[in-house]
Amino acid sequence: MGEGRTEAISIAIKQSANSGQSVREYFATHPVPFSRVQYYTYCKTLKERGEAGLRDKRKNGNYRKVTQAMRDYLTMRMQEEPSISERELRDAIKKRFRTTISKATLNNLRRSEGMRREKLPAKPERTRRRSGGGE
Repeated sequence: MGEGRTEAISIAIKQSANSGQSVREYFATHPVPFSRVQYYTYCKTLKERGEAGLRDKRKNGNYRKVTQAMRDYLTMRMQEEPSISERELRDAIKKRFRTTISKATLNNLRRSEGMRREKLPAKPERTRRRSGGGE
């Protein structure tokens, strides 16, 4: 996957340089798999580090902080207690796995699992009574 990306970038830069057009004209008339801003960044990287600098250095599938064990634990907790708050879930993850996850990550997980938080039923409204004492 990474080699194809690197090749595509190199080919596009070489074609642009050999076209005889300005970068702006070339981008306006040809399909290029990246923006002009990226073009200049890639040219600088090629000049400083060569083609090796264009390789994607992320791990396969990117780094994910939420492991499968954490995902399973969160799913189980949300099924057991549908009204559990985001704060309580984050605290449980911190306590059990010694790591923190963001509110957005937790909400994305909830959404992907199709689990919405069920709000607790509202407390019944108090009825006021007249006090018989105290003057």
